Amino acid sequence: MYIAKAKKVFDIGFYDYEVLEYGRRAITDLKVKLTIYSLEHFLSELNLKVRTREDLSNPKDSQVIEAYYLIGLIDSEAHVFIKHCLNVRNNFTAVHDTEGPINPIKALNLIKNCVKYVLQRDVPSPAITINDLLKYIKSSSFVKEHFKGVIKDQSDKIVESFLRRIFNEYINPQTTKSTEII
Repeated sequence: MYIAKAKKVFDIGFYDYEVLEYGRRAITDLKVKLTIYSLEHFLSELNLKVRTREDLSNPKDSQVIEAYYLIGLIDSEAHVFIKHCLNVRNNFTAVHDTEGPINPIKALNLIKNCVKYVLQRDVPSPAITINDLLKYIKSSSFVKEHFKGVIKDQSDKIVESFLRRIFNEYINPQTTKSTEII
C-alpha cells in the first residue's frame, strides 16, 4: 500500500517529496505509539516535560527516535535505519537547504525502511506505569504471580527504567519522608 502510493509520485520525479512525506509519517507514527505505550517512560529516559500527545511536538525528531530506542520499542538495527532516514530527510529534501538531489533508488530504499521499521509495526502493548503498579500493589486484587507475568511481558529497557525511577523517586536517600512510600 505505502510503496504503491510512493510510486505514483515517483513517476513524476518528486523523490525528495516522498522521502519527506514518509519521514514525517514515520515520526508521527512513533509519537502515536509512544503515547499508547507510555509517555511516563519517555519522560524518564530523556528528562523532557512530555505529559500529553500534544507535548510531543516539542522534542526534536531525533529525540523521539532515541526515546523509542531507549525504552526498547525498536532494536538497534531499526534505530540505525530510522536515524539514517531522518538524516537523509534533513539533508536531501525540502526540510532544509539540500546538498543535492536525492537518488531515486536511495529514496525508495528509505521509504522501504520507514515502512519496515515503523509504519507496518504493530502498536506495542501499553507499558506498566509506576502509578498503576502502586495502585495494583495496594489493591485487594494483587496476585504476586500475575505481577511477575506483567513484568515479564515488559521490555527489559522498560523494567530498567521503571526500577531506576522507583529508586530515584521513592528510595533515594534524598527523597523526603512525605513522598517516600517504602
